[in-house]
Amino acid sequence: YDASMGDNWSAHVGLSYIDGTSAISLTGQSAGAMDTGAGSENVSAPDIVEAYVDGDLDVAFLPNAHARIGRQNIKLGYGFLMDTTISSVDGARVDFDLGETIDATVAVGTFDSNGFARSYAGNGLALIDSTIVGSGDDNDAFAAVRLGYDFSDSWSAGLNYLHTGVGDYRGFSIDSRISVFPGAFLHNIYIEYVKGLEAGNGSDADGGAIYLGADLIRSEYVDIDGSYFDAIDGDFSPHAASALNAAYASDADLL
Repeated sequence: YDASMGDNWSAHVGLSYIDGTSAISLTGQSAGAMDTGAGSENVSAPDIVEAYVDGDLDVAFLPNAHARIGRQNIKLGYGFLMDTTISSVDGARVDFDLGETIDATVAVGTFDSNGFARSYAGNGLALIDSTIVGSGDDNDAFAAVRLGYDFSDSWSAGLNYLHTGVGDYRGFSIDSRISVFPGAFLHNIYIEYVKGLEAGNGSDADGGAIYLGADLIRSEYVDIDGSYFDAIDGDFSPHAASALNAAYASDADLL
């Protein structure tokens, strides 16, 4: 649902409805503990997927600033440092237009770190991975910044820094888009290098990884993309709230 609030502000609410009986307990889980399956729950309730207000900040010292406040999805670069698309977060994001070539983003808020670390175990029950979140927290704070620069119409780059993510995770990434040919073949190449500074459980994890993507073919009838990812260091630790979390399971998934 979208509604105008006047003066360049609008509101958005996205709802889903969960109805079923879980095979496992969805509450009271703790990091590192396997859910035994006892205490199945009947769940019948709406779930707020997104709920935020969106608008321009009319502040003299913040020219060309756009804010989004509430439950939302936040993605930095191509999502290998931070991408909350799999589960929205509660917070505030401000995007700054600093000229024709420079933009910046500041985002702060909280998320359920136990939720991001919960996945199916081998026996189909839920497990919260303590190596990802440490002790885990239902109200885990995060803070992130991004600075982007357009060198030209065919080359842009961005620097992203995540001061605190899921658990104690810290890291940064550098992303870039390069337009190679203007036609249908190899139109864009996408690159992101991500480097961890601290793992979610607080341990040292300063390894890096590289992502390469490309628009191989773009035509009226078919689009073909290519991608490659490699953890180039053995101690690379991915952020749970990122595109690298393929095992995330929501409450609805676990019903």
